[in-house]
Amino acid sequence: MRRAVVVLVALAGLGTASMADARATVETTAEFDSLSYENNSRIFDVDVSSEKSRCERQRVVKVFEKVNGGDNLMGRDNTGDSSSATITKRPAMKFKEGEKFYAVVKKREVGDTICKGTQSATITITSA
Repeated sequence: MRRAVVVLVALAGLGTASMADARATVETTAEFDSLSYENNSRIFDVDVSSEKSRCERQRVVKVFEKVNGGDNLMGRDNTGDSSSATITKRPAMKFKEGEKFYAVVKKREVGDTICKGTQSATITITSA
């Protein structure tokens, strides 16, 4: 009787592992669409894209400024039902040449799909 219990426990563990492996893992990318300065505000438009639209919607996008000693969070926004987010930092100074920014989207699980997290390429302000 003891052997039967051990076998059932082992089989139950195998079933869980195979269910986890059945979930699809999908790549996600984040890219800056535009940066602008209006009404004492820095505005960052970020597009999230994926082969599955469910991995584009309801994603939290954070924009960071690269600085020595740790990066500064400029702000965050949710893509909602679209695939874009607009992060507004106010009040803020105008952009300065040499400043660097990047966007981050964390991993998210939606049903049987794992939407990978991503970090955009770093952009550098070349003229202000």
